[in-house]
Amino acid sequence: MSKILIHGSSSWLGKATLDHLISKHYSYDNFILTSNKFTHLLHKDNQYKLYNSAELKNIKNEDIDILYFYSFPINKIQNEALLKKDFTKLMNEIELLIAQNSIKKIFLASSGSVYGFETDNYSIYSKYKKTQEVSLMKFCKEHKIELQICRIFAVIAPFYDLSTNYAFTTFIKSAVEHKYIEVRNPNIMRSFVSFNDIVDISLKNLDVEIYDASTSNMTIANLANLVGQYFNVDVVVNQENSPKAFDYLSKDNFIKNYMKNRNLDINLEIISKAINTTINNKLYLKF
Repeated sequence: MSKILIHGSSSWLGKATLDHLISKHYSYDNFILTSNKFTHLLHKDNQYKLYNSAELKNIKNEDIDILYFYSFPINKIQNEALLKKDFTKLMNEIELLIAQNSIKKIFLASSGSVYGFETDNYSIYSKYKKTQEVSLMKFCKEHKIELQICRIFAVIAPFYDLSTNYAFTTFIKSAVEHKYIEVRNPNIMRSFVSFNDIVDISLKNLDVEIYDASTSNMTIANLANLVGQYFNVDVVVNQENSPKAFDYLSKDNFIKNYMKNRNLDINLEIISKAINTTINNKLYLKF
């Protein structure tokens, strides 16, 4: 039986991928999962072992339909020397998985920030995400593996971590803790996507290798209003002109053109589903 390997399965996107694929009737036995933070993942009635870095060498001779690649040493982002060390180790792990197994496709969750690197206006994060893309393209070309590089700008997905500083998670946390949502720089725009749409596309054979995860350009105020509707709390707008605030938009219409018969705009239904799935589904991580 072919397997699906999720590298970084305890992450927000890793958990969302597992849950969505299970909803599409993939079975418990289909998955190989990794995490360096946890030892097991419990999803509904099933318990999955999570392989850590030291155990990856034991994954051999598997037929893997898709390797989802979500891992990145984001906790070292403030120290490039440490980041480079962990990043090199991570890419060596992926190269080992490729060498020891038969992999048909790799799906990389990249970032829209790589465009900043191309214009010399980049962060350490964008620099290493771009390096990650280039390394994977090299590996996949050498081993004749199909590759999808999906550049994410802003995403709506379940199993979010409220400690992260994204607009979606910040608004949820504010609604829960303060019973209202405060919005600054309300007119700033982001290119959003529902992550379930991305997982659906990852299962397809595409004519492109790199595309943007962008379906809905939306202001921060509009997103706050949708979250406010869900929690039935007020949205308070405090207009600022922060020099750090900027539009984060994609110019790529690939997903809209590919799924042209569907309305892909982020709406209250998508917001509600992401929040409800997080609240209601039984998904736990064990140390």
